[in-house]
Amino acid sequence: MFLGLLLVFSGAFYAFLFFVPDAPKRWLSLSGAFMWCPGVAALLTQLALHRNLRGFGWRPGGWRFHLLAYAVPLGFCVPVYAFVWMAGLGGFEAVTKHTDRRSFFTYEYGIGFALVIPVIAYLFWRKRGAPQA
Repeated sequence: MFLGLLLVFSGAFYAFLFFVPDAPKRWLSLSGAFMWCPGVAALLTQLALHRNLRGFGWRPGGWRFHLLAYAVPLGFCVPVYAFVWMAGLGGFEAVTKHTDRRSFFTYEYGIGFALVIPVIAYLFWRKRGAPQA
């Protein structure tokens, strides 16, 4: 069921990408919605089969796991980027001028929202207590 829903949701984006002439130019604005396809398919599958969301294990784990989740990507990315930059194979170009208001919101403020909202939600549920289904 999950794979069927995933095929339907992501298939709509692929159909748009392949059949609309100017879609590749607008793909960046749709990629965020495209990345939600597996999550939405998983939620709908869980709700359809079990009628609840208990099986996801959304309770926060110990600090060890939070630190590990932060450190593992850094452990993979930092050496690769350091090698590429030191070897002169790539560079870093800082964006200094924003001509499109939407891109400014997405790249500058989007990162802030992506970091702040989960922290606020965690603190809210921690203080209030997780809902019992």
